[in-house]
Amino acid sequence: MVTVSVPDMADQRSDQPAAPQVETPRLEQLTPGVSGDLSVDDDDLENLHFRDLSFETLRLAPNRILDGIHIDGLRVGHWESLGARLVESILERVEAPGVHGPRSQFTDVEIRQSRLGSAELYEADWRSVHFVDCKIGFLNLRGAQLRDVAFTDCTIDDLDVMGATAARVDFTGTRIGRLDVHGATLSDVDLRGAELHEIVNLAGLAGVTISHAQLLLLAPLLASHLGLRVVE
Repeated sequence: MVTVSVPDMADQRSDQPAAPQVETPRLEQLTPGVSGDLSVDDDDLENLHFRDLSFETLRLAPNRILDGIHIDGLRVGHWESLGARLVESILERVEAPGVHGPRSQFTDVEIRQSRLGSAELYEADWRSVHFVDCKIGFLNLRGAQLRDVAFTDCTIDDLDVMGATAARVDFTGTRIGRLDVHGATLSDVDLRGAELHEIVNLAGLAGVTISHAQLLLLAPLLASHLGLRVVE
């Protein structure tokens, strides 16, 4: 069942979804890093600040840990980070047409003013992650575990959360061109701040909160999904 929250009705205040608990990364006493630090295969990185980097291809060793990292400006044609762990870090002004990072782990991460083409991040594990003013072509989060995740003022052309488990996820001022929720397990997922254009597999919307206006827009899709005939 889709939960419809109507903010101006006092008797439904208890039905408001729980908001994401997103922590702003605390970065202090960072040491300037160089591009070679990222390209080295076997070292974990801690408390480094990178600025205005450029790579044709950037490959991080599988399961590499980046803790307390601030990347301010990164252009990369293809970024590969299988199972990488990003902790208490900020990425901003990242431009990457291709990102391949399945089974990556993000904890207390903020991504700002970035442009990603195809982001293959399936089976990821995200805890306290915030995207701000980002544009993403295709975001593949199939089978992911998402908890306390927020998207603010973003554009996502195609968002695939097929088979994902998500709790306390919010979309504020965010446009979603296509949303696939087939087989997803969702709780406290708030879509009221999203501009939705297409939803695939409506049954997967169980546990999602939408606005009354969104419900009216979804009515024809819901009727078709349920096999209803609507006549004047």
